[in-house]
Amino acid sequence: MSFNFPNASYPSLCFPEVTFQWQAEGEKQKLWDAFRKKWIVLTPEEWVRQHLLHYLTNQGYPPTCMQVERLVAYNGINKRFDVLIRNRQGHPWLLIECKAPQVPITQAEVYQIAAYNNTLKAPYLCLTNGIDTYLAKVSEQGITALEAWPRYE
Repeated sequence: MSFNFPNASYPSLCFPEVTFQWQAEGEKQKLWDAFRKKWIVLTPEEWVRQHLLHYLTNQGYPPTCMQVERLVAYNGINKRFDVLIRNRQGHPWLLIECKAPQVPITQAEVYQIAAYNNTLKAPYLCLTNGIDTYLAKVSEQGITALEAWPRYE
């Protein structure tokens, strides 16, 4: 079955609506993740991540350069980043941390993405809860806020 997911507990986001394939499995609702090629339990954070991934694809970001929920080691501890987009040479380019819509973006989320990026060294960062989205460029001079998504080239 394929249509906009009919669940009032998942709010409209700052990204365009997406038509998902979905299924119910007992009490769980799942959607087809075209990026990971598997059924994923629908959570508020996944709702944001899927909308974001589809938005970026429509903006010209190649799906083949996107990694979703992969491990990254930080201080000897394995953590899981939400989305990493690699450049055409395969190097980390844009690191994205997604939160559920009801989770505000605070200093804690900034520390989280900074910790992950300490290992990955992506020049662009994004924090989003689907309502608010913050973009930044990281350089030797520091971190600069961006008004728009960086253009993938």
